[in-house]
Amino acid sequence: MSIICDGEDTYPDYYTFLPGFSDRSDHQILYDRGIVYYKEGNYDKAIENFSAALEIEPYYLLALYSRGDAYAKKGEYDRAVADWTAVLMIEPNDLYALYSRAETYYKKGNYDRAIEDLEAVLKIDPNNTKPQQFLEEARQAKSGVKK
Repeated sequence: MSIICDGEDTYPDYYTFLPGFSDRSDHQILYDRGIVYYKEGNYDKAIENFSAALEIEPYYLLALYSRGDAYAKKGEYDRAVADWTAVLMIEPNDLYALYSRAETYYKKGNYDRAIEDLEAVLKIDPNNTKPQQFLEEARQAKSGVKK
């Protein structure tokens, strides 16, 4: 059971009683509430809160990342890709967005785009072994080679 189960309307007020949270802005509170829903596995409510945060602060990268993650968890890959692409329009070298978008393209079977994003990750961070391994996996999947 979470702190938001007593009613959404009272949730923002909860913060006024916590030390250090009284100065949180509305978009941050909505984001925090979205994280609680996300951790509970309630991705629809998480997306709703992340979207509300983005209506207030359209360039709030944490909300874009998290909404993309929630869409991906729901299997709404095109929407996830759209959010990570939006992050990359703001921060073109964002490793998390590039890698997450690569994973999503891979799940969609779009191996060329996954490879492209993984190569971009490795240009920025050439010593990172996780994208190196994933790049090899994507290349094998593209060529039809099974592990």
